[in-house]
Amino acid sequence: MAPPRTVTPVLEPIPETLAAATERLLELVSWTSIRTGAPPSDGSRWITCADITNAESVQRIVKDRARGEEYGRPGVPELVIGNYLFRDFVHAPLQLAGYLWARERRVPVLAGNVAVQDSGWIQHFRWLEPRAIVLPGDPLAGDDVAAVVADERSLDDALFDEVRRFAEPILEAFRVHRYVAPANAWGSILDSLGYGVQLAGRRDAELGLDAAWERWDAAIEGRTFPARRRPRRLQYEWAPGCTEEALVRAGCCLWYMTEAAKKDDGTTDYCTTCYLKPDEERLGILIEWKRKEAAREAGH
Repeated sequence: MAPPRTVTPVLEPIPETLAAATERLLELVSWTSIRTGAPPSDGSRWITCADITNAESVQRIVKDRARGEEYGRPGVPELVIGNYLFRDFVHAPLQLAGYLWARERRVPVLAGNVAVQDSGWIQHFRWLEPRAIVLPGDPLAGDDVAAVVADERSLDDALFDEVRRFAEPILEAFRVHRYVAPANAWGSILDSLGYGVQLAGRRDAELGLDAAWERWDAAIEGRTFPARRRPRRLQYEWAPGCTEEALVRAGCCLWYMTEAAKKDDGTTDYCTTCYLKPDEERLGILIEWKRKEAAREAGH
């Protein structure tokens, strides 16, 4: 499977200062949209935090998806579907959190404040009431959409406090049915934040990838998480003088458990960014992909 795709926020007008801060997230690699405010009344189905933190509701949604076309293919266990639903729900909001924290020095308030469209592979995310935690001197400070913390370390604390407030009730509802294990779920939580940090470094020339990851390393220093590993930055050269990087995930999507992941020789084909894949094999795939992408961009 391909690495998790990047969020394309499409943000509607909200209090002007917050709109100005968030519109820098526009025009990213497309696979989903981020909008603000309540979902439209157009008959579409939406999953809220209230739904996804209720164990009975979680089981119903997973079983509905097992009967659907997206996940309900032969050889896809209910465990994998449940794990994917968890990852789908938390990924876009936490990537947004990692991005805003690393690039804007803001922490979005997510707990109980998120909805995603129930459309198989989740593609539409709503930040229901845009609110943030900011530093003194931020243009949002003093606005009723923002709370102010004292300093940079307090902002780091606020990020991980908000991550726990948002993700832990969701994790517990999924764990009731053994759709997720805490260590793997927390690996996926950190991955999503890491993708946001990486995206911030890619999109902000003044920040850059090295500084973005240094900011992340400083923030997690001394902190413990119930995960067996942390996302890992992997840099590589794909042509002389041309470098790129990937994020090797700490969490597993469990796709290797499906029939689709079996090779003709009976071995398992792991995702390119899966921690289970050897780096030598991973780098071969990444370099080939990057060269083909460069050739396409050059019109060859």
